[in-house]
Amino acid sequence: MDYNATTDNDFKRIEVIRTFTKGEKLIIATASKYRSIVWHDTITNNRRRQKEDFQASNQLHIPNEKRKLTTFQSSKGESNIDINIANNKMLVNIQKWDIFEEERASYHNIIKFNISSHKAVGKLLEDPRQFLRIKEHQYTEFYEKFKHITSETNQIANRGRSYDCLDEDLNQKLKASRDI
Repeated sequence: MDYNATTDNDFKRIEVIRTFTKGEKLIIATASKYRSIVWHDTITNNRRRQKEDFQASNQLHIPNEKRKLTTFQSSKGESNIDINIANNKMLVNIQKWDIFEEERASYHNIIKFNISSHKAVGKLLEDPRQFLRIKEHQYTEFYEKFKHITSETNQIANRGRSYDCLDEDLNQKLKASRDI
């Protein structure tokens, strides 16, 4: 992405790429003008909200992982502006994401990761706001914790009730609220 390009142009380029791939596996590697602690940068700038909203609405994810080394280093500072963007189908196949510590030809460090060709063991939850990789044996524990925290946070009595009941209670609470 061109650092000087407008945010709308960046989003249009990504949309063209998404359309071209027709929902198949997609990964984009880019030096971004967006900075956010969401992808383990040291700061968050104002542009990141638009980027995060765009990604959420298009079910795109940044698989960057927190590392000691940053993706960009110069005499002026360091950051994690180099990001990968993946769709749901590709995300579950990205493994061993890392920053290559060897010499580089620019201020940008080399990002390396494996793309598995076999079907992933975990499943990706289809929540457009963030991604989670959950292995089969973790489902029950995850959902129970999720129900407990959600019920407690929203002051809903949900002892032993199903996920659908919690969803219904949250919907009723939302409809009754004046300050959403």
